[in-house]
Amino acid sequence: MATDIHVYAQICSRRANGDTLFEEHELMQRGNTVDKFTRVCHVTLDQFNFQIDLERQMKQRLLHRCYHIIFGDSETRHHVTMDRHTTDLLMLRVAAESERMRRTKLYLHLRKIPVRIVLEVSFHRREQREMEADLRESMEVSDAFRAVPASQAAIDALEKTELHEVLDSGDDGCVICEDEISPDEEIRRMSCKHIFHHECIVQWLSVSNLCPLCRFSMPIRSGDCD
Repeated sequence: MATDIHVYAQICSRRANGDTLFEEHELMQRGNTVDKFTRVCHVTLDQFNFQIDLERQMKQRLLHRCYHIIFGDSETRHHVTMDRHTTDLLMLRVAAESERMRRTKLYLHLRKIPVRIVLEVSFHRREQREMEADLRESMEVSDAFRAVPASQAAIDALEKTELHEVLDSGDDGCVICEDEISPDEEIRRMSCKHIFHHECIVQWLSVSNLCPLCRFSMPIRSGDCD
């Protein structure tokens, strides 16, 4: 499943009494195709070493000094691992842009600068009904083709594998949902050695016993035999 990560920093105005806004919150929004996690923090930084301190605060407050985030509810839970080098470059760029903004006439007079920092993680997934419709459509080879589900025993026996094995095999991702395979996702290998997301291949085999790539035939339930 595709994941987008964004970091923002905004220099804030002070309240009339001179106090800075300090409220912090986390928000989880669940949609039909996208789940979004948002973490918002407010920090007050000195004008000296502003850029360095802002970058440090973003890592500490937004990432809690780690590069993975777990969010979701009892129904849907996501574990997102961010590439350390890419994330560090992103925060460095945001801090540099904020430093340029701080040097403008609008904020140059401030000794203490209040900043609102935001982390947004969007987890894209296809709606269940849309995926099921695509599965059935892609399996319609001809009018004579009749999809037969694989047996539950065959589905349960799918081999669990690791991401490094996927990379070694040269596969780009899961051809069923057309998304890349990330380290936090469950992966299953069929007897024909083709690899898919666990959820995707289980849904596929519950409709057709044929591999979506090579048409390798998995065992079917005895009651489905002609």
